[in-house]
Amino acid sequence: MLAGQLETALGEIREGLAMLADMGRWRILRAAGLRAVDELHQRGWTQEAEEVAAWLNATLAGAPVEADSTLQPAPSARPALLPTHCPQCGGALHSDEVEWIDSRTAECGYCGSPVRAA
Repeated sequence: MLAGQLETALGEIREGLAMLADMGRWRILRAAGLRAVDELHQRGWTQEAEEVAAWLNATLAGAPVEADSTLQPAPSARPALLPTHCPQCGGALHSDEVEWIDSRTAECGYCGSPVRAA
């Protein structure tokens, strides 16, 4: 997306979101999908953003109720500093998009591994 390759970016977005849906990672799917839609809008790709949003809404409509609940913030007042990528699978980590196990440990949204914050 950052390189301006729209078709490649859309393919990667769709594949990644579909993988999260297949794994039943509903809350992470919601957060990642909304982030993708927002980034597409920011780059002026409105039609593509709306297509991803429509897919996301349709997919989440059939998800368990837990998909509607918000992600748990880091238990401390200030988000903990996570590594940028999971040490197990290499997936990108964002402190506001992960599920926190405790005040210093988050769960990787891709592989489920616990990741310790600094």
